[in-house]
Amino acid sequence: MTFKKPLYVLASGFFALWILAACSADEEPTPVDDNDTEEVETDQTDEATEPDATEESESKATDNEGGITEDETLTGQLLDEEGVLGGQVYRQDDMMIGTIMLDAELEDSAAEELAERYAEEIKAQYPDLAVNVQAVKDGENVANITLE
Repeated sequence: MTFKKPLYVLASGFFALWILAACSADEEPTPVDDNDTEEVETDQTDEATEPDATEESESKATDNEGGITEDETLTGQLLDEEGVLGGQVYRQDDMMIGTIMLDAELEDSAAEELAERYAEEIKAQYPDLAVNVQAVKDGENVANITLE
């Protein structure tokens, strides 16, 4: 019996170490560190873009990747129009661009009138920039208005 007691103690100790090693091997601290780093980088990126967005317009523009700045006010007005399924008004380089996706049942004349109205409204708010507004209905371009 004296031989079995040290064997049980040794086996129990080995088993405890094995369990401890197995449990600690599942921990992966690297992804947690990567997430923290990404959040810090994201915060720094956001801080860097905020001054650029405020230079363009007081409160209506948001700066996106690729030098595109959306005019949220005009985009909101556009999306509220009857027959408009989607769209956006944004600045890219030295041009204001309006994209309008229209309901297929909207008349072509109404689509062109809407595109002209938004081209003139954008030009009034951004007189120093060229303006291009395109309206698409049922996969086809029904209006393409450019104002210099």
